[in-house]
Amino acid sequence: MKYTRTSDRTFEWWRYALCYVEAAEMLLRGASAADPASGLAPLSLPATYCLRHSIELLLKFLALALNKPLKYSHDAKSLLSAIKEPLQAIDRAELERVASLVECKPELIGSFLETSSEKIEKLANKYHEYLFLDAGRVQDPKNEIFRYPTTLSSGGNLDIDRFTESFSIDETLSEAEDLRMFLFSLLVLFGKTSSGKTLTESLE
Repeated sequence: MKYTRTSDRTFEWWRYALCYVEAAEMLLRGASAADPASGLAPLSLPATYCLRHSIELLLKFLALALNKPLKYSHDAKSLLSAIKEPLQAIDRAELERVASLVECKPELIGSFLETSSEKIEKLANKYHEYLFLDAGRVQDPKNEIFRYPTTLSSGGNLDIDRFTESFSIDETLSEAEDLRMFLFSLLVLFGKTSSGKTLTESLE
């Protein structure tokens, strides 16, 4: 796996994903510090949207980094299916190269990728299908529910009061932190400059 500053703007997909997940974290920390009497709705909605959008951007970034065709869709399941197998099938030589950079065994890198991909898959499924809404299966093909009070699709609209009552700042913040750490890990372990140098090599 590799990615560079190429004409397809692969690296910019990574940067966009990072921007949105960091925005989610800032909103969640703001919600945590806010006066409980003010309610969570003003910050929980944009925070959830930012986290969901960051996941989508990450999946599209991984598709480009793994040389897979980019699907211009909000369908996380479809995006996941395109990257899951190649992400877990990174060859031994690449694992050994990465392991040498951080002075650990290749098996640890492989285990990290496997564990991380499982976490991302769970997050993608949770936010794609809105499993946290406790409202049955929700269809939102245009990613509208957390952006507009009414949607063009038949998936229904968001009950803000019901959502904020069950919203967990701590859980959502932990998910955002996991996503951000995975993004930075990808940059450190696999990132390359346009000349083909790894991040550590470019710093020498």
